Amino acid sequence: MSCGRARGATIGLFVYPWDLSEDGAEAVLDATAQLGASRVDLAVTYHSGEVLRPRSPHATTYVIEGNRLHLPLDGLDAVATEHLALSIIAREHPELVPGFVEASAARGVRVGAWVTLLHNSTIATEAAHLSQRDCFGVASTHGLCPANPATLAYAVGLVAAVAASRLFDRVLVESPGHLMAGHGHPHEIVGVPDGPLPRYLRSLCFCEHCRARAREAGIDGDALADGVRMMLRGIWNSCDPTAGTSLADLLGLLQMWPELAAFAAERQRTITGLVGELVDAAGPDLTVMVNTATWAGPVQSSWQEGLDLVGLARRGAGLLVPTYGRAVEDVRDELAFVRTAVDLAGGADVAIALRLWPTDHRDQTVLDQKVRAVLDHGFDQIMLYNYSTATSATLRWASAPADE
Repeated sequence: MSCGRARGATIGLFVYPWDLSEDGAEAVLDATAQLGASRVDLAVTYHSGEVLRPRSPHATTYVIEGNRLHLPLDGLDAVATEHLALSIIAREHPELVPGFVEASAARGVRVGAWVTLLHNSTIATEAAHLSQRDCFGVASTHGLCPANPATLAYAVGLVAAVAASRLFDRVLVESPGHLMAGHGHPHEIVGVPDGPLPRYLRSLCFCEHCRARAREAGIDGDALADGVRMMLRGIWNSCDPTAGTSLADLLGLLQMWPELAAFAAERQRTITGLVGELVDAAGPDLTVMVNTATWAGPVQSSWQEGLDLVGLARRGAGLLVPTYGRAVEDVRDELAFVRTAVDLAGGADVAIALRLWPTDHRDQTVLDQKVRAVLDHGFDQIMLYNYSTATSATLRWASAPADE
């Protein structure tokens, strides 16, 4: 068993636009063929970062031009027009992505658009009125609030523009929900334990739009914010700041605090509504896939970002489930959870993502066991992350001939 030759499975590969500009489309498609992959999801928008490319014949570290649009698109809304600038790649090589799509089609490879949606530090800082605001009133520097009507218009316009390009067969939407604290844009300095309970509480958005939605649901958002502030200060400044901060404590708190539980449910309704708008904007020819648990992994914790897997599937969205860095047993637990959600929803398009990193799989045997687990749970799409960060060894593991 291997990724590239897993019987009964469709294999795909994540690719960045700078992979195309650095290595060329043919090199990327050669790697795709080596893996036995029949699809590529190409980043159209992406956040910031520095990417280590271990196989690169060029500079090993690539500094991403962050929070940019890597493909010229028409019909964007006012927020995107003002704050989502074209990258150097898109300006200097506007034909790069269309040319890659054409070359892929010639090899029988389908191409999807990979869109980082609400994780955008440039928009969050330049248009702070769109940002999430915590219980202390501090605006996020990296996350846009999905309850804000202007954010919704931005998200819908971006997906509609991707659909109008007619280049892609699906759009993979990353970060459509309430972003969690941590993994932001600035260097974060946190000197207290930040377990699931305090992290969730300090991630809650209490902007005017979230408070308005709470009010409509019969929740006193002001009182709830006061309570969250009091609890956080108590945890952070207690004699033992590790006490009562586990995931079990967070789930228990939701049982004891009905207003908090109702607020959590309202967050899920907000995201399901937003994704539903994206499905409508995409139209019948473009499948919308939602990346689950961008910050709050594993997938069982997706609710912390406001993602209701059953609700999303019923609204017509597919699910892209990253099972990154997990032991085989943990991957099986995640897959069983997703299987239950899909069955409750009455079915859904599901893809399971695995990283091609030796830090995730110490050898080919572990990777093969994870692939086997995906197939055992009835899923037939495997996405591999990704072309440029994979090592020579992990590419060999993923493309080795099947042993059955």
